[in-house]
Amino acid sequence: MVLQTLEDAGGEVKRRDVELATQAARATEAEEREVLLVLGQLFSDNAWAPSCCTVERVQGGVTNRMYRCTSTVTGTAVLVRIFGSGDFFNRRRENSLYAELAAAGLGPPLLGIFPRGRVEGVLTGKPLDYRTLHDKQVYSQVASALARLHCFRPSEQTLPRAQAIALQWEFCERLLRKAVERHCLPVEELCNGKPTRLQNEFKELRHRLPADDIVFCHNDLLGANILYDPTEQMIRFVDFEYAGYAPRAYDLGNHFNEWMGLTENCGLKPLDSFARYPTEAEQHRFAEAYLASLSAFSQSDDAIDTATSSRCRSASVSTLERDRLVAEANAFSLLSHWIWSVWAFIMAADPPSETFDYVHFGRERLLLMRMHWSERLGAVDHLLH
Repeated sequence: MVLQTLEDAGGEVKRRDVELATQAARATEAEEREVLLVLGQLFSDNAWAPSCCTVERVQGGVTNRMYRCTSTVTGTAVLVRIFGSGDFFNRRRENSLYAELAAAGLGPPLLGIFPRGRVEGVLTGKPLDYRTLHDKQVYSQVASALARLHCFRPSEQTLPRAQAIALQWEFCERLLRKAVERHCLPVEELCNGKPTRLQNEFKELRHRLPADDIVFCHNDLLGANILYDPTEQMIRFVDFEYAGYAPRAYDLGNHFNEWMGLTENCGLKPLDSFARYPTEAEQHRFAEAYLASLSAFSQSDDAIDTATSSRCRSASVSTLERDRLVAEANAFSLLSHWIWSVWAFIMAADPPSETFDYVHFGRERLLLMRMHWSERLGAVDHLLH
């Protein structure tokens, strides 16, 4: 892969001189040199010369390193994303998909790519946390934005739809194989050296979870990947590296898990965390906003603005359709726990993190999954059969 800006590819660079309201810290000298070298190679103007640019490390990235770079000449800000481990990602496909999302107005502008990352535009908004995810006004807009994303159709060249379901399950299988190969599963998850329980749970989920309503999903919709601009009443999603086709209920179930703030509050007891899982009333309101928006967006190309969201919320949604989606989302939340627990154990095998206890996080996710296993699978079985 060569260094390439969007101009090189015949596209248009759209600069947004706006603020990414998230925690940032001054980059180290080594990080600054690395980032400025990338910018100097990508962009020929002097706006990104070392003497004319500030570099801050953006906090919150778990897999990747992110840097906000601001030109003191033009005032323009960009985000330099440096990829982490590439074991689970097709970065070439990810960059192609990212360009299509940006062109559709569903992601930040793509300004350039380089062998280990890309340069993105900076969007307005503040990342959400588990507290704001519980705000009715906010989560109704998140539901509407998610419905719009689920209407997006990537090109077949970038992401063939026929491989959709197979790719999701293959990803799970690859995760578990990698965890076994790296000997990073906790001892309590092994029986004679094999992850028998995790394997059986995966097989049961694959057998019992519904495999319809396949849409383009974000697949990692935690609060840090949702930007909210209260002035514009706008929700935007970022970080699409796990995005792909999947049952729509997976995106909802995975997002419901994020209401608990597990990624933000590693160390809380599972029961304390579960107290923040969306209530039945919240699940119903989220599903109603989502389904109404889905109906509206399937008939319109309108942007997600206040007027569109209001029309969507006032649309009629059947109780049966709502209850089925909620049951499916809660069932898929189990698969979300399974995926991110195994992922966490793999991440723990890398150089230790000073800010995040991956092993504790993985154990907590498995405990929550097993606490609600029978209840949630039973509920979806009852509705579907």
